[in-house]
Amino acid sequence: MTEKRPITVDDLTKIIYVSDPQISPDGQWIAFVHTTPNANEKRYTTQIYLTATDGSGARQLTRGGKDSSPRWSPDGKTLAFVSTRNGVPQIFLLSMTALGGEARPLTSHANGAVAPAWSPDGSQIAYLSGSNAAERTKEDSDEKVDPPIDELEAKYRKDREAEDKKAYFDPMPMARIPYRQGTSYMDDRRQQVYVIRTEDGLEGDQAKPRRLTSMDVSYTPPQWSPDGGTLYTGRPWNTEADEHFRWFNIYAIDVDSGEETRFIEDDERNYFGALPSPDGQWLAAVRGETKQTDDLGRFVLLPIGGGEPVVLNETLDRSVGGFDWTADSRLFASVADNGSVNVYEVDIANKRFKPVVSGRMYVRDFAVGKDGAIAYTVSTPT
Repeated sequence: MTEKRPITVDDLTKIIYVSDPQISPDGQWIAFVHTTPNANEKRYTTQIYLTATDGSGARQLTRGGKDSSPRWSPDGKTLAFVSTRNGVPQIFLLSMTALGGEARPLTSHANGAVAPAWSPDGSQIAYLSGSNAAERTKEDSDEKVDPPIDELEAKYRKDREAEDKKAYFDPMPMARIPYRQGTSYMDDRRQQVYVIRTEDGLEGDQAKPRRLTSMDVSYTPPQWSPDGGTLYTGRPWNTEADEHFRWFNIYAIDVDSGEETRFIEDDERNYFGALPSPDGQWLAAVRGETKQTDDLGRFVLLPIGGGEPVVLNETLDRSVGGFDWTADSRLFASVADNGSVNVYEVDIANKRFKPVVSGRMYVRDFAVGKDGAIAYTVSTPT
């Protein structure tokens, strides 16, 4: 028996973390994020791994060192993910029919792209990219920049871009609160919703991303409606107020026209995390009953066809975290309970919660396959 010893600082650099499990459409594979500390470079290394659902072992898919957010295409033939291997986060596509190939870059935004979401038919990906008002105006203009005529001009442009970037951040004027998050400052760039076609070999306008939003606020990761015609997202409805998270609502965006419609008229409460059911009947969301950030959120179903919200946890004195739908519109949610976080199946008709992953554990992420199988990452006291 190995003799026990106290934990040292060096032990912390040996801990491997796994997160964001995603089940393939056929239910045979799980893609997830594998994170290891890199003590020499004082950062974390993140890669995408793949494991079979029968437990036959995991294999490494990417080697960029800064890869995250794996998302399966509806047919399971392609995996989208986010990588900062080239400086800022961009979305890449990796073929899953010929493992071992090189990932193809899909986006090339100057400020990066995150939160990829496949359309139901797999022809488009919706995502977020940050920009300020001046950058959006430039993006919308027809002005074309000619390529540099020689290496000297190319170097001049690169140096000028570096100087402009330095001037942008130093000094950085702040006009709203909060102005920082952790050790990062919040600039005037706001996350906007884009869509881009996924076919390889497209040229011209067909290959360009299309921005659907322009409000000077940040949107939350978009979610597709089952018919692919609408994107559901969240943003502050009071665009002039500080502390935007106190004024949140759900919005429906028409993918073809970009027309944006507020989903529910309620100025007194906040709504977060809208996720449409596959049968097109409901939006699952968390509703804050007050504008305070520490209140017990209500887990609600919002009828897509119109009607009053259905509160699912009205008699459950617990908060709900993540949630997910199965292909046949069964609903699962993570629920905090006396220091643990477990996964429950929600009986919508009777508003009851049945534990399906339970015990003294903390379920950090989970995803539900089409047949109700659950992939999750968990922390335990031991």
